[in-house]
Amino acid sequence: MKKRRKVDKRNNLPGEAKKNKWGKMKFLNWSLKDMKFLKSAVRLADIQNKLTVLRCLFGKKSHKNCAPAKVIAKKFDNKPLNYKGVTFIDKVSFQLRILLLMTMLVIFVMSILGMVAYWEGKQWLQKYTDGRLTSSASNISEKIDLFTTTVDSRELERKSGYLLNSEATGFMRQGLNACLMIIDQQGNEVLSSGRNQQRITFTSDLEGKMFSSRTGLFTIEVQKELWRVAYQQIPGKNWVCVIGVPVEQYLLPVKQLGLLIIFGGLITVLATILICALGARKFAGPLNELIDIMSLAGEGNLTLRARETKVGKELSLLGSGFNRMLSHLEMLIKDFSLTSGDLHLASMQMHRVGENQVRFALSAEQSAERMDSVVKNVKGLVVEAETSSQEMMRLVEEGLLGLKNIVDKIKGNWQLSQDSSKSMQSLTVHIQQIGNIVDIIKDISRQTHLLSLNASIEAARAGEYGRGFSVVAGEVRNLAEETGKATGDVSRIISLIQESTARVLEQVQLSEDMANQGVTAVSNTEDALAGMHQSVMHTGKLVDYIANNIRQMDTEVNETVYSVRLIAGTQEVKGEVEGQVSSREVAHWAGRLAEMAVHAQNQLKRFDITNEKMNHIK
Repeated sequence: MKKRRKVDKRNNLPGEAKKNKWGKMKFLNWSLKDMKFLKSAVRLADIQNKLTVLRCLFGKKSHKNCAPAKVIAKKFDNKPLNYKGVTFIDKVSFQLRILLLMTMLVIFVMSILGMVAYWEGKQWLQKYTDGRLTSSASNISEKIDLFTTTVDSRELERKSGYLLNSEATGFMRQGLNACLMIIDQQGNEVLSSGRNQQRITFTSDLEGKMFSSRTGLFTIEVQKELWRVAYQQIPGKNWVCVIGVPVEQYLLPVKQLGLLIIFGGLITVLATILICALGARKFAGPLNELIDIMSLAGEGNLTLRARETKVGKELSLLGSGFNRMLSHLEMLIKDFSLTSGDLHLASMQMHRVGENQVRFALSAEQSAERMDSVVKNVKGLVVEAETSSQEMMRLVEEGLLGLKNIVDKIKGNWQLSQDSSKSMQSLTVHIQQIGNIVDIIKDISRQTHLLSLNASIEAARAGEYGRGFSVVAGEVRNLAEETGKATGDVSRIISLIQESTARVLEQVQLSEDMANQGVTAVSNTEDALAGMHQSVMHTGKLVDYIANNIRQMDTEVNETVYSVRLIAGTQEVKGEVEGQVSSREVAHWAGRLAEMAVHAQNQLKRFDITNEKMNHIK
């Protein structure tokens, strides 16, 4: 399949031929003057296309059917510039977006701060109240315990009641309606403050808990109202001092703080809305002005410029960039007006260039075909060399694999020889140890024989009374003699075993030496084969490199032949490849260039660049 050439869609000329083929086909002998006129024509067509794109982007003309505008649009978001899939967010103005965003941000921050402040305040009041209740209960318990040892029961009741009333008054000053009482082990109320408007009743479980633990805190519900209660035992009387306050009363400041936070948050949100509305209006004003200038520029008025001062850094940079774009567009139009006059002359020169190109391209086609034939012959030889190299590499790899197996087996035999040598050495040591033991047995046998002789002598001296002992001594002597004979036989056998072991050990060591020599020889052979394998691989890489170069050369020669045929007009273009033209069609395009010059002059009249003074929208 022939490779399709890239196309330059701007002027319907073969892009690759324009960029690359001039460098490859210098033998076409295009004159410098021909090249100059051809480049002028291409430049003029490029300018006209840019003007068409600007009309599509800035003007009222829809760019659905504008091919260059579609290309530019796809570079940004792969959608046409008038894409109608607009969401609700896209319909919301920029001012309202900023306003909503800042308002939501402020509400979120104020909500977080309010919740944190409320939670921290509640926790602090809880800890403070618990500490106040615990310290009051401990203080009262210690004083009543002291009273029990210093005053009588009547005075104890009077002072304890006064103490409870004083603590209740202290809680009242803080706005807390506290309940203070002293109960006995049966749960009966012994004393209470005179300010108690409510009485706290306890279950049997709570009473047992209070008398089992020395001090503590708990929350209890009294008449559908939660109370925080602290208790402390009075050891002197086996009483319990109980102090309780309503939870709602000591958390009242936290609720007031929550209302204050909500009120402050509403004020902050209103202030944020006002500030954001003013800021967004001030920010969007220059943007709207810039949009108006862009609309007028799309209609052809290039005399207006965007403001670059007193609009902020970002908008100043945006306006400066837009003004530079308008200035470059103005220079482009002026350049276009200067270039359009040379278009007719360029078309005439292009016609002459096309005829010369056809003549020289036919000659180049014949040379390229001969080159293609030579390259194909070389390609066949290289393919055969590549196949032989691959077969040689395969055989060397198989030899290396077999040699590695032999090396592994020889190393295994060498390891077995080492193990056998170690085993024989260990056996020799054990046999020597057995010989030592046999020597010890011989010594014991000789000593036993001597003892039996001494015993026989002593039995003979004893006469009739030592006859039985003489029989035993004779048996012991016989046993010692048999033991001596047995140990002698064992010693001879051990000597024979040691001689055999020594011979076997010499043979094992000889086998180990031969195995070492075999491993060394095989290792040298393996190194030689590895070097051969490296050489073969290097040769294979060189052959592959040559083959790849030949294939690439063949591809380039085919492309050259195809390109030359296209230039000459002798090759039929298969498929819809836009922009592929031959030299015979260059003359036709020369006439089209003249029409393009007239059309470009008409387009140029739409733009207003006559005023030297650049104005702003008021």
